[in-house]
Amino acid sequence: DSDGSGPPTRPVVITSGSPAYAIVDYARENRIDLIVMGTHGRGALAHLMMGSVAERVVRIAPCPVLTVRNPEHEFVRPDTLVAAARA
Repeated sequence: DSDGSGPPTRPVVITSGSPAYAIVDYARENRIDLIVMGTHGRGALAHLMMGSVAERVVRIAPCPVLTVRNPEHEFVRPDTLVAAARA
């Protein structure tokens, strides 16, 4: 954020054998209130073979975890469509 208008940020470098544990450790150390993360929403077989970082974080996190799946569902409408529908 070059102009300083966004939320405060700080660069962080974490190395770990497990992304889920790195996320959870960071949340604990920094007293994070909410973790927001994306999920691929893979099928059962792919999930069984590869596991899920998001699922592991949800299970072990010290705070609530909001997972967001892409693509969005049909009931989520971009702001421009909502404004056009009202006009």
